[in-house]
Amino acid sequence: MKYLALLLFFIPSAYADNHADSTDESLLQAKEYCHSMVQDGTPSDEATEFVNQCMAEQRSYIEEAREASQPDCYQQVDDAIQEKLDNDPNSSYEYDQLLDNCLNETNLD
Repeated sequence: MKYLALLLFFIPSAYADNHADSTDESLLQAKEYCHSMVQDGTPSDEATEFVNQCMAEQRSYIEEAREASQPDCYQQVDDAIQEKLDNDPNSSYEYDQLLDNCLNETNLD
């Protein structure tokens, strides 16, 4: 398609978090962006195809940004355990429970 160019949609860091409102706002901005890229006089079916392709790309970018903003639970748990052991080498911990807690908190957002 001659109108398909390299599309880069810069997602502001404010919208790269895990909140549904931010994702909705990002999708709205992406939709406006994609529609703005359609040239006047483009046949309706071509414009629809272009917007659909553009939105698919933008959803992918938004999802990548959302995933990148999630904490690394494995690293967080390792750091917490290391800190605990630094303070008390004889302390006990349940790695799987700490990891599950972190992952569950991350999935709630």
